Amino acid sequence: MLTPTWRAHGACSILASAQGPFLGALLQSLPEPFGVGVDISAAACAIARNNLAANGFAERSQIVCANWTAPLRGPYDIIVSNPPYIRGGDIVALCAGGAPP
Repeated sequence: MLTPTWRAHGACSILASAQGPFLGALLQSLPEPFGVGVDISAAACAIARNNLAANGFAERSQIVCANWTAPLRGPYDIIVSNPPYIRGGDIVALCAGGAPP
């Protein structure tokens, strides 16, 4: 769990937010900021919205389906990135049965 030594009062953003776990963790750890999650995948954005709402963060969060920082307008107290770490061409080889999830 994130234990900040400072208090963010404004906004935080997660780039490549996937299904929203990092944004949810930040909002849980920092009870005042509004959080913006950005992901290019429409499916991931839909799941993130549902996950954040299910955990009580719908009023304090927004998920934007876009590429990286294009939609962001500052200032932000903190920006966190969760970029893809597996090359696209390697996914099939890493999946059991040879098909991507």
